[in-house]
Amino acid sequence: WGEGDGVTVLERFIPEGVKFEACFVFFPDPWPGESVMDEERRVVRGDLKTVLAEVLEPGGYIHVATDVDEYRDWITSRVFCGEDSQWVREETVGRPLWRPMTKYEAMGIEKGHSIHELRYNLRDVPLAPQ
Repeated sequence: WGEGDGVTVLERFIPEGVKFEACFVFFPDPWPGESVMDEERRVVRGDLKTVLAEVLEPGGYIHVATDVDEYRDWITSRVFCGEDSQWVREETVGRPLWRPMTKYEAMGIEKGHSIHELRYNLRDVPLAPQ
């Protein structure tokens, strides 16, 4: 596979025309920092959103779970945001029964952190240019 992260895998190793129904990211490292380098290390970031728009089926979605309030806020306000976004947030309540418990989730719960489930659906029809 070579070196790289999830964005690299999606860009380089997924054959053209292959589409997925969903992408799941459970408890990614939040890289807590304010520098551009810290933001670029995060899995959920602007270029992931762009690549997912290419490899997800229309109506597909990304589901992110995190116990880091700041990461949740950053994803919501800086990644999947804007009136021209091709992504629509779906409200989620509680942990889905199908989602596995991870060791990072268990550690977050042990520390008293809230668990945030974020789901963003790719619009079936892209927005018209303005």
